[in-house]
Amino acid sequence: MLLARQQGGEFEIAMIRAIQQAYYREARNPSDTDTLCALAQQIGLDADSFAVALHADATRQALLADINFARSIGGNSFPALILQHNVTIRPVQYDYNDAAPAIQAINAALLV
Repeated sequence: MLLARQQGGEFEIAMIRAIQQAYYREARNPSDTDTLCALAQQIGLDADSFAVALHADATRQALLADINFARSIGGNSFPALILQHNVTIRPVQYDYNDAAPAIQAINAALLV
């Protein structure tokens, strides 16, 4: 996802969707290099360049920076839902079976 983001926001969203599709519907391992490269190619990225960048030290450092940032704002589990509104950042509780409580919490936070 980090590498797709570097190519533009539309690739980030496409990669997120492709990874979710591969994992949840096709039982493919999103940590597997071959899977990630195939997904990158599927969304229009160059698979060879993606493979090289995937294992680069800069990518590893960017991943660690994202993980540290997520932890610094309360993202200590996966998945996590965190709302930033103006300068306030807060975790939002969610229920996998009912989106209503999360939507209500988000709407309430936006009114503050």
